[in-house]
Amino acid sequence: MTQVSDDTTFNDGPFLRAATRLMLIGLAVMVLALMSLYFAPMELAPFVSLGLYAMLFVLERRHGVLSPVTALMTGFYAILSGARLYAPDIAWSAYAAPAVYFLLAALVWGLLLAKRPFTMVYSRGVGYAPLHSYMSIMWGSLHVLAGCAALFLMPNLAFLIVPMGLMIAGAIGTLVLNFVTMGPAHGRQKIHQMGKFTFRQVQTPAEHDLFYATIAEAYRADLQRAAGPRRKIDKTQIEAEHRASDAKRDGHSMPFLVFDGDKAVGGICMFLDHKTLGLPVEHEAQFSADDYRKRGGVVEMGRLGVMQRYRLERGLLTGLFKCVIEAAAEQRVHTILNDSFTWQIKLYSKIGFAPITDAPYACEDSSTGYGLSAQPLALDLARMVRLDQQNTTGSEVRDMLNDYVIERFFKLLAVQEIFHLRPVEPQPKPYAHEVVHAAE
Repeated sequence: MTQVSDDTTFNDGPFLRAATRLMLIGLAVMVLALMSLYFAPMELAPFVSLGLYAMLFVLERRHGVLSPVTALMTGFYAILSGARLYAPDIAWSAYAAPAVYFLLAALVWGLLLAKRPFTMVYSRGVGYAPLHSYMSIMWGSLHVLAGCAALFLMPNLAFLIVPMGLMIAGAIGTLVLNFVTMGPAHGRQKIHQMGKFTFRQVQTPAEHDLFYATIAEAYRADLQRAAGPRRKIDKTQIEAEHRASDAKRDGHSMPFLVFDGDKAVGGICMFLDHKTLGLPVEHEAQFSADDYRKRGGVVEMGRLGVMQRYRLERGLLTGLFKCVIEAAAEQRVHTILNDSFTWQIKLYSKIGFAPITDAPYACEDSSTGYGLSAQPLALDLARMVRLDQQNTTGSEVRDMLNDYVIERFFKLLAVQEIFHLRPVEPQPKPYAHEVVHAAE
């Protein structure tokens, strides 16, 4: 939910997370109220349902939410409870269920036609617009079907079972749409366009070859400038080392290329956490990322390379960061690590990366690090998604991320708060050299 509206601010984070929890509580209240209406003694059912919705109404008001559905249901059950007290014949109670379904259907469809889907009250009018619409269409349709079933199947037992089944299906559908998928059209796209540049996730062998060649050339220029004229930087050595490293971690990298027309002009890579080898940065910087893993998933951002004539294209770098951050958010990763040469630290810090050791370390002289200084960095992606972190470039990247992917991750983090799964502050532990080489 970090980029669905220009009005969304970091101060909205606590409210939006609370609103997600209210949405889930509302689902539970709906199911319990209907179950009591169907299966509790007729003398008690309206009062049980009224009590549930009255508690939900109070809870929502404490968080600044006024849900029309909750207000309608609280009022409906209050009238139903009053009627139960003053009407000795309870036969009319059988029509309470179809009445509430048709009332809800009218409310949901009416709000949707007014372009104010009923779920928008839980996010102050922001959120992924198609999700709001899908939810309204689903619930509006289910309420109509449930009302018809409750009315026309009476007095067959199916007049209880079918509507209840439809409401449970709606609750499951709500969870799927919010936390699992709305279909591939709404998820992360493997190819996207930003200005004149095309960003593409590498998938074919030919694209992998192009990626290695492009990054090796970009690295060569940077390393040659840093190493000075006395040392010859070999592009083929860089490419060979990258290939050898990836071969040891087969299937655990996700590279991306950026094109200007048909020409590859840069790239970046996301390294997935290997079960036994971990992340490349752990070996190179000789530290353990286990404390980060306690917070959630970890990946590494690396192999950032851009051809020299494109270095000043700000949109290009932002687009490359988008590729990795969006892919990491899709996989619900909490922390993105990075192993940066010291001259790149300022660049990464603009999107939220911070050093995780006190001082840089010297790369191995025999590697493509050529003895230069590097610094391990970390980006708290979960904090960014939770709307708890802000900086200029980071905000620009966040605002370009896939709306649905980020909102889905945001809601998962909100659910984790219910169970007090608060992240611990990581304390990277240095490896002994022999442990690192043994892992190799």
